[in-house]
Amino acid sequence: LALRLPLKQQTNLMLKFAVKPYLKMRYLKNNLKSAWSHQGIWLSIIGLAVFFAINQVLLANFGAHLKEVVGETDTRIANGIMALAGIGIILGAIFVGKVSKNYIETGMIPLGALGICVFLFSLTFIQNLWFLAILFTVYGFFGGLFIVPLNALIQYYAKEGEVGTILAANNFVGNLFMLTFLGVSIGLSFLQFSNQTTFYLLATITFFGTLYAIAKLPQAFIRYIIVGMLKRRYQVQVVGMTNMPSRGGVLLLGNHVSWLDWAMLQIASPRPIRFVMFRSYYEKWYLKWFLDIFRVIPIGQTGSKQALDQVQKSLSQGEVVALFPEGHISHNGHLSIFKSGFERAVKDTHAVIVPFYLRGLWGSLSSYATRKYRYSTGSAGQRRITIGFGKSLSHQASASEVKQAVLETAFHSWQGYVETLESLPISFLRTAKAQSSQVAVMEPNTQLTYGRLLAAALVFTRQLKPVMKHQQNIGILLPASTGAVLANLAVMINGKTVVNLNYTAETSIVALSMERADIKTVLTSQRFLSKLEGRGIDLTPLKTQAHFVYLEDIKQAIPKWKLIVALLQAKLLPASVLKDFFFKRIALD
Repeated sequence: LALRLPLKQQTNLMLKFAVKPYLKMRYLKNNLKSAWSHQGIWLSIIGLAVFFAINQVLLANFGAHLKEVVGETDTRIANGIMALAGIGIILGAIFVGKVSKNYIETGMIPLGALGICVFLFSLTFIQNLWFLAILFTVYGFFGGLFIVPLNALIQYYAKEGEVGTILAANNFVGNLFMLTFLGVSIGLSFLQFSNQTTFYLLATITFFGTLYAIAKLPQAFIRYIIVGMLKRRYQVQVVGMTNMPSRGGVLLLGNHVSWLDWAMLQIASPRPIRFVMFRSYYEKWYLKWFLDIFRVIPIGQTGSKQALDQVQKSLSQGEVVALFPEGHISHNGHLSIFKSGFERAVKDTHAVIVPFYLRGLWGSLSSYATRKYRYSTGSAGQRRITIGFGKSLSHQASASEVKQAVLETAFHSWQGYVETLESLPISFLRTAKAQSSQVAVMEPNTQLTYGRLLAAALVFTRQLKPVMKHQQNIGILLPASTGAVLANLAVMINGKTVVNLNYTAETSIVALSMERADIKTVLTSQRFLSKLEGRGIDLTPLKTQAHFVYLEDIKQAIPKWKLIVALLQAKLLPASVLKDFFFKRIALD
């Protein structure tokens, strides 16, 4: 793994280690000074230090505790149980990485602390070895939830060029805490305190630490709970998070398309955000207590000097404030006129303006989109939301300049979304599995649900595979019909390129198109070709140029048992299995 690390050039060739400053602790002082320059950094360092100090005490005392409470003296069992905590940390880290792939989910920190606290209290009375093994695994899992966001925050808040010194300070503080906790543990053992008492003490320390984490990160904790409720419906992607400054006043300005805009913005931002909201909504009794947790700034319909002064004060104090310069939720999904009230709020604050764009919420139930539009754009499964942050602007930027920056950010947000899209056949597969009973194709005499269409496509894919061997571009000469849909799906599922030929063009033009596309095989229908001949369109010359494969022949060659098997596969097998067995992997260019 070390050999796979990317090579980095030295940033300061003149930097050399000197013994004298080291002995006088100048390096240590500089490291600690850098770490203490930002509250988010030193709080993260202390949180990590406490966690690893608790681990050190557990490592030193668990063997004796096992002997004292359970009566187990085999050190291999004790070490094996503690090793499960390491597996738990790996699982927890993977989970955090999956949940917060595009942003830092700080709501995991109080949740992880709470899990560690419950573990330490449970450890004092559980005596069954199997339960202890499960308990240590769960402890490691919550430990992973706790330490991964803290490490990410340290690197996020660190200034450029200071990451190394801050990590050095982190290691020093961590070792100092481990030695201190071990010293206290040894002292308690000399005073004849039991290991259970030591664990109770650790649990108490963790309990107050959990309360502090919840009090310090109430927005993040509630945000994570909200994410848990929304994650089945929404999948969040963040573009341009590096454009969000890690410190200093920031005014977020962007589009307003739904009632969930505030939640999505707070999910995407590693820093807490204060939102500006109309006073008529803020003063509703069932919302006010919740909005106060997020320190929402109320404002009147026509603006408020007091509210703008509060925004200005927050920005001057280095906080992040978000408002929607349109002044209302969009009724058409597009940007409207940006009001200039924010210009006065940001004036003389030296804060920066960061434009943002929310993509994907227009058309959801929380937007003003019409029912017809919501139905036409409804997505199976999760709705993908993209939050894009643009490059920061000066606090002197005008409303028109900010709107232009938001439009540019919209382009990057859509570009980021497009890059996450899967290939067309995989998208069809997921839609077919999610909406298997809904009608997919309808003709006067034919109607296929998504489930039956998927089954038919799987059968045709296998039947046509030998025909397409050693070819990339496959021609299709069919009208808009169920057969054309199946032919297109079968070609794409096999990883081939579809070339739909225009049968209304002159034969010479179609022949030239086939030649340039290097088409050696054409999927068509005898019945369709007969109809074309009846209309005076003779495509016979094309048969000498490519091999014509007729769908009627393919259909007759398929036994009924294959169709039944395909129906069962489409119905019972998950999309991931069908994808691996039937769909050829292709690179999206």
